[in-house]
Amino acid sequence: MARPREFQEDEIVKTVFRAFWRRGYAATSMRDLEAETGVGTASLYNAFGDKRALFRTALEAYMDAHIRSRMRRLERMAPVARIDAFVHEVVSALADDSEPAGCLVINSVMESAAGDRGMRDYVAGCIGEVEEFIRVALEDAAAQGAISPDLPVRDVACGFMTMLLGLHVAAKLRPGLCALESAARPMLSVLRHRTFPAGRAKS
Repeated sequence: MARPREFQEDEIVKTVFRAFWRRGYAATSMRDLEAETGVGTASLYNAFGDKRALFRTALEAYMDAHIRSRMRRLERMAPVARIDAFVHEVVSALADDSEPAGCLVINSVMESAAGDRGMRDYVAGCIGEVEEFIRVALEDAAAQGAISPDLPVRDVACGFMTMLLGLHVAAKLRPGLCALESAARPMLSVLRHRTFPAGRAKS
C-alpha cells in the first residue's frame, strides 16, 4: 500500500506560487522550493511532476486565488462599477508593498513563457479570461444604456487589457498608488461617456 502524503497539497501550492512570484521561474530552484515548503524534492516531483508542471499548477492556483475569485465577486455589481472596481482593486494590489511586484501570470509572459509555446498559450488563455470579463461587462453596460451603444466593445476590452498589462509591468518599478491610478485614469474615462465619436463601428 502506498504511503499517504504527509502534507496538504493546497498549502504547498500556495507556498510554491509565492516563491515563483517573488523570484521568477528561472531563479527559483527545486532546492528553494524544498526549503520553503519543507517538503523534499522527490516528494514534490511525485506529487506534482517536474518543475514546469509544478509551475503550471502554481499559476492555476494563483489565477483562482487572485484573479478568478475577484471576477466572480465583482460580477454581482452593475457593469460599469464592475470594471471600475476591478481596475481599482488591481491598482491597489499592485501598489501594495507587502506583496511581490507585478502579477505572477504577467511576469511569466516576460520570462519563462517567452520560449515555451505551451506555457505561452496557457498564459494567453489566462489573460483572455480577464479580457472576456471586461468585454461582457461592457456589453452589459451598453445594453443597459450605461455607456454608448456605439462603443466598439472588443476594441475597448482589448484597450483595457493592454492598459492592465502595462500597469503590471510598471508596478515592477514600484511607482506608487498615485502614479498607477493616474496611468489607469484615461482608460477608465471611457466608461463615463454616453456618446462615442461617429464613424466607429460597433463590435
